[in-house]
Amino acid sequence: TETLARLFTQLGVPTTLIAQEVNQDALPGAVRCTCGAEHPQSLEVPAGAAVVVGSHLPTDPHYVRTALDAGSPYVGMIGSRKRALEVLGVLGIDEGDHVKRPLYVPAGVDIAAETPEEIALSIVVEILLLPEGSR
Repeated sequence: TETLARLFTQLGVPTTLIAQEVNQDALPGAVRCTCGAEHPQSLEVPAGAAVVVGSHLPTDPHYVRTALDAGSPYVGMIGSRKRALEVLGVLGIDEGDHVKRPLYVPAGVDIAAETPEEIALSIVVEILLLPEGSR
């Protein structure tokens, strides 16, 4: 998520990072960071904002639901398909039903990404491929 935040700011995209453990000094000054031991229970998602969840914590379903309810055009989950299906199950969303929502599990275009930089790039590309007016 840190790499993704840096890439978004390089592209001029306003970015907020919510993370438990992050080296804030390594982030560009333009990144708004809600960082620390506790994740906020309330999350405000601005209209039209893309949301990427990559914490792999019990709060993930809450953040995914909040983003979907806010009408986010892109809600992506970083991680394995297995983890994504676990979160969908908690939310009561069938595997096939997620195609009707702006939910991308796992997040990113399949470019066989392995490094944090490749994963971040694949997610940015997926967001840029959204139809005009959706991003």
